[in-house]
Amino acid sequence: KWLKTGSRVPAGFKTDLAKYGLAASEWGDNGNFPPCLYVREGRRVVGDYVMKEGDLILANGVTDPVALGYYMIDSHPVQWVISGGAVKSEGQIDVTIPPGVPVSYKVLLPKQAECTNLWVISSMSTSRVVHASLRMEPILMALGYAAGAAAAIASARGCTSLAVPYSELSRIIDIRRTQE
Repeated sequence: KWLKTGSRVPAGFKTDLAKYGLAASEWGDNGNFPPCLYVREGRRVVGDYVMKEGDLILANGVTDPVALGYYMIDSHPVQWVISGGAVKSEGQIDVTIPPGVPVSYKVLLPKQAECTNLWVISSMSTSRVVHASLRMEPILMALGYAAGAAAAIASARGCTSLAVPYSELSRIIDIRRTQE
């Protein structure tokens, strides 16, 4: 709605935008406005381990997997530019990754020096490129399951998120089942 009313939005844009409306068939109980905004990207935690593009595309040597990545690296263009007489997208990424890339438990954890009782799911410790792949709901659900199991272990043992024994966590989440 701010595009229609904002003082810094050009008048011509507001006129063009006025031709469109909200979806009449959706959210009738809320004036046809979605009750929740979808935020594709935001700030991410920076842990002692940050998963990067090489970890996603190459054999990454992860020894503590809690989820498997499978979705391509998918990032929308930042802007369109004219280069050499042609329009090109800048910042768009569409890269296929190998199926079943292991995602480390460590992406869920902040830096040990900063916090010891936190698990971060959707804002995990990854680069922007890796987040563009791991942001998908099935992967987030697997990470949430792992974080919940780790929290239960930490509570029962009286230990920190960083001290959860992976051997115990792996017996609960059984990552092999997701590979079938």
